[in-house]
This record gives sequence, structure tokens and C-alpha cells, in this order.
Amino acid sequence: MMTSREHFANLWFAGQSKNWPLAQFYLAETRSHLRWAVRIVPVRRIPGGEIDLRGLLEAVDKGSLEDAKPYLRPRIPEQPASRIINFDPAATWP
Repeated sequence: MMTSREHFANLWFAGQSKNWPLAQFYLAETRSHLRWAVRIVPVRRIPGGEIDLRGLLEAVDKGSLEDAKPYLRPRIPEQPASRIINFDPAATWP
């Protein structure tokens, strides 16, 4: 899930820079990693019970996260997950 988090943060910054090909790449990577994580372990134990990640993934994928899990409150990232990526679509080199 760490990789998904990093891809999602980079997706935000690619969008902020209007680098749509890079944003599309990070969106695809995020969705792919989340699907694999849910496929491997669809139900996770948490303190006080279990959480079925299949419903959570569907909510994230279809944009209805608020309806599915109101206690999850994603924030806008303050900085990219990695500073190794140049998000400027006009850059010719880092």
C-alpha cells in the first residue's frame, strides 16, 4: 500500500503541473496496485473487527468514497512522495 500512496501523491502533483500523460500514468499505477493489494488480502483485520477492502476499492474506483467509508478523509499531499520526478510537462531535463 505504500507504493499506492506514493503513486497517488505523485498523481496529485502531476495534475497540479498539468502534466496529463504523467498523471494518467500515476492513476493507472495507483489503480493497478490497489487492485493487487485487494486481490491478495481482500479482508484485513483491524482493532475491533475486520474491514472488507473490496468495497473500499470499489468506492475509490467509482468516486463514492464518502458514501462508503465516511471516516476516511484523504488529504491533499503537501509534497511529492519522491523528489526524483520533475512534474513540469515542458521540462527537457530534470
